[in-house]
Amino acid sequence: MKITNELLLERLKHLENKQYASNTIENYFTDVKLFLEFIKSDLTVETVVSEDLTLLEIEKWKNVLGETMTPKTSIYYAIRPTLSQQTIQSKLTAIKSLLKYMNYFYDEGVDYRKIETKRIKSDYIECLTDDEYHTFFNFI
Repeated sequence: MKITNELLLERLKHLENKQYASNTIENYFTDVKLFLEFIKSDLTVETVVSEDLTLLEIEKWKNVLGETMTPKTSIYYAIRPTLSQQTIQSKLTAIKSLLKYMNYFYDEGVDYRKIETKRIKSDYIECLTDDEYHTFFNFI
């Protein structure tokens, strides 16, 4: 089965029907599109098919994400050199969600239950510095 834009849009409609937040839907779409672009590049194919969505490819993607630099626009840019585990898990959850959808509605793709994702809770509470606090309230 080809992984087409129509399939992705159908999946997004399904998420809307389940009343997911618009930001969640947008993030899922972006994360899945990036993963599909990675597969196209890694396998040198023009169209991704469900058979391309293997655990090995997902593991490769996870490794790529682990080495991805934190974007300069991120508030964590000065704190973390690479993407956080929370971000990586979120991106993997988007892939897992697509596979769950494909498994359920089309009986296609790798079994989504084989993809390991774990909840990661942050051990600290991030607070504003004095400068950030004053900048914020002066802005208001």
